[in-house]
Order: sequence, then C-alpha cells, then structure tokens
Amino acid sequence: MKPKTYLLSILLLSISLALHAQTADEILEKHAAAMGGMENWNKIKTLKITGTIYQQWAEIPFTFIIDQGKMLKSTTTLNGSSTEFTEYLKDETKTATNPDPNTSFISNDSALFFRPHLNMPASLLIDYKTNGMTATYTGMDTILTKPCFVLKLVTKKGLKITAFIDQTTYYLLRMETILKNDEGPKEVSVSYKLFRNQDGVVIPFSCHNNIKGNEFTKETLIKTIEVNPKP
Repeated sequence: MKPKTYLLSILLLSISLALHAQTADEILEKHAAAMGGMENWNKIKTLKITGTIYQQWAEIPFTFIIDQGKMLKSTTTLNGSSTEFTEYLKDETKTATNPDPNTSFISNDSALFFRPHLNMPASLLIDYKTNGMTATYTGMDTILTKPCFVLKLVTKKGLKITAFIDQTTYYLLRMETILKNDEGPKEVSVSYKLFRNQDGVVIPFSCHNNIKGNEFTKETLIKTIEVNPKP
C-alpha cells in the first residue's frame, strides 16, 4: 500500500471511530450548542411568526403569537376568511377543561410532532433532559444525502422517538414515532430544513409534518420572526 493511501485510510478510520465513540448525550450537547445554546433560548419568552402553511391543496397564510412553552395563538386566512385559534400546552398534572370552541389543549408528546413551534427548545431537543427524555445512540443513517447520527429517545410518558442529527452541522433534521388515535397506530414524522440564525439562536424556517397511511402532509414555511415583540 502506498504511504499516502495508507495515511488516508488511517485518517478515515480515525474519523469513523471518533464518530462512533460519541455518546447520545455528547451528540445532543453539540446539537444544543449548534442551535444557539439554552442560555440564548431562555432569553426568548415570546415569538411572533408569519408565513404560509402548505397543506394538501391549500396555501394558508398564518401569524403565530407564541408564549414559549405555554400557548400558541394562530390566525390563518383561507378563501378570504380569517380564523383565530389558541392552543395551550397541557399540564399533565391537571385535568384540562375546554369551554371555548376556539381553544384546545395539546399534550407535550403530541406537540413535538404537530405543534413544534409551541415549545421549540423541547421540539428541537435542545433541553431534552429538562423535559425528562432519555437518549441512546444507535448508529448512523442518511437523510436527504446527509449523513446523520441516529438516536433513540423516550419521553416521560413512554413515547419512543427516532431522531436524526446531521453529522456536520449537528442540526436536527428529522424525528419519527408511532402515535395512536381512534384509527389505530400511525407512523408520524416531522422534518426540518432552511436553518437560519435569529437573535442568537438557530431556527428551522421549514417544518414538514407527515402521517403515513392517510396521505396527510403539511409544510409550515416561515417568512418572518420577531423575538420578544412588544405588545
């Protein structure tokens, strides 16, 4: 074997071993740092987000007013008509009552996949330990040609999640799970792209939701973000 070829092989082997040697906690720590770190995320109390939801055949302009980790108020426009709806992150220790037809409650586990903007530090796995998740490194895979670390996570309620972290940027590209409803178990995924720095944190400006089997697909494409906007 030629010296240059031998050295290249040793280098590639060393890189491979270094990647494999990382634990889930180490990978998620690097991921949190890449997304801006919890210190910067903790400075974000409220958000105003505008953009467009692409769902099946419809293009729906939206405005989200978010009290981070507590409430998301959405204003959407379809066929010239505007609708306002407010969703609260459910306190698992209390029984939620819902007398208002324009409000609802959503569990922490469901919000990870269906309302990720409601609590982005949790949805993006930045503070996974604070939220009671456990994580295990299981190997590598590829998402849209990008090599990824594959992690298995379990929430406090026992929901099992597969997460894919980009090996180069340490951004979260995709999460998958199986959620149960009246129709039975469904394979659900949420994917992220178009990552941009916003006031010291990194936010994916594209979020794609998919439920396998019933042809449900939705992309939330962000246009503008205001951090801690004045009332």
